[in-house]
Amino acid sequence: MHYRDSREVVQEVPAALPKFVDRPMPQRIVKPTPLTVDEIKSGLISVGDSIEASREQFTADNASLDAFYARQAELRSEVAELQRQLKEKEDKLRELEASGSPRDQFASAVVKAERDVMGLGGALLASLSEEASQRIYGISFEELSSKEARRDVQARYRKTLGFLQSQFYLKLGRESATATAEQVEARASELLDDVSALLDSGHFAE
Repeated sequence: MHYRDSREVVQEVPAALPKFVDRPMPQRIVKPTPLTVDEIKSGLISVGDSIEASREQFTADNASLDAFYARQAELRSEVAELQRQLKEKEDKLRELEASGSPRDQFASAVVKAERDVMGLGGALLASLSEEASQRIYGISFEELSSKEARRDVQARYRKTLGFLQSQFYLKLGRESATATAEQVEARASELLDDVSALLDSGHFAE
């Protein structure tokens, strides 16, 4: 300790001891054992043999390049066939995925049936109207000049076929995305009833 002045005694604080860091000991470099004369000789002979073998292989392969590349061509052909088969399988998978669930497939079939029944009903109305026009007026239905005459010719048939000409007939077509399986089944039954009614309507000659 020492005196700063006569009134205050100052005690010195010892400085912190330095920290020592453990460091790994440097590894000693071990020099490889020198090759013996016999080992060097054996190595040179091995290199020479390797060069000669490579030269012989080159001479044989270069003399018949078709044979040399035959395996490559064979594998390339096999890869191409596998790629073709893979694409075929991928296309089939996409087709199955796009077809949706059993309900989706059923709904799609019934929607198509709606359009088919509507189209066939319209064709039947046109055919019957043509026959009636020829029978009554002796001319084609398209040649009838007045709306009244056309309406009279079709009056009998519109009672049984007119409902097929309305866009409202495509019920499931407007609701297939949200329709339940039960609703699809109900619409299928309605279509079957309509088909039966058309076949029993007496419009078809025996």
